[in-house]
Amino acid sequence: MKRSIILGFLLAIFIVSFAFAEEKVAAKVNGKAIYESEVNTVIAELLLKNGIAPSSVDFNNPQLVEIKKKILEQLIDREVLAQHSKTFTYKGIENDVNKKLDELKSGFKTDKEYKDALQKNNLTETELKEKIKKNILVKKQLDSYKSKITVSEQEKKDFYNKNKDKFVIKDSVHVKHIVLLTGDKRSDEEAKKLIDKIYSELKKGVNFEDLAKKYSEDGSAKMGGDLGYITRGKVVPEFEKVAFETEVGKISKPFKSQFGYHILKVVDKKKGKKLSYDEVKDQITKILSDQKLETMIKSNIENWKKQDKIERYL
Repeated sequence: MKRSIILGFLLAIFIVSFAFAEEKVAAKVNGKAIYESEVNTVIAELLLKNGIAPSSVDFNNPQLVEIKKKILEQLIDREVLAQHSKTFTYKGIENDVNKKLDELKSGFKTDKEYKDALQKNNLTETELKEKIKKNILVKKQLDSYKSKITVSEQEKKDFYNKNKDKFVIKDSVHVKHIVLLTGDKRSDEEAKKLIDKIYSELKKGVNFEDLAKKYSEDGSAKMGGDLGYITRGKVVPEFEKVAFETEVGKISKPFKSQFGYHILKVVDKKKGKKLSYDEVKDQITKILSDQKLETMIKSNIENWKKQDKIERYL
């Protein structure tokens, strides 16, 4: 938990290097090494985000070669950006670095925990401070770019008119449910018998939320089966059909889906609508500003890469 404070901070812009001196160098930017382990760290992050255990993947698999090359190019871009951010240094930078370091240290109960985290991530405090400094200077550079970006009213209106179909609020329904899972947990027949029993209790006036807490078998059970608002296409077809057809305040009859048996209670319904230009103007400003910022950064990085000495070994 404590190590993630450092990891989370550094991964925002710079990938933590687990590289040792003898490890394979994947690339160099003006002599600064990027290690293959850094590339693998990014792949591991992507795998975890998609629910795949990195330990189950062979990182030397030839099928990963192209992915590795793309990730390496991103790391090269980041290093190029970092090196060219040094011109944005300012008086007081060291004080800001020390403040950020103190913030990170405050997340640890003891100094030993902090030092152990550094050691496990193959970092010295000097290296960590250098990474913090890079983050601060890159942010300064990005802020400088942002200050130069303008988005005209006409640009925003043109974007809105071309993307009206994306600026909509879909029909939604607020539902609570009781679900009994089938499969390994119980047979279909057992689940059907129990869901019918629960439905009988509901018809007698027993509180839906209490029965959901008692019987339902998913994460919403502790909240009385509350799933919040759902929209079409976000749940399995059987569930969607019953949810949108059941009247507000009513409880559905038991029905079956691929997961098991359900009973729904419809709390509320909201009619979808198209959003007006004024309602999404600020959102469009951010979208277009971000697009312009990305274009500006990419253009600068490509120009810098033509000047810099970049060596690739993957």
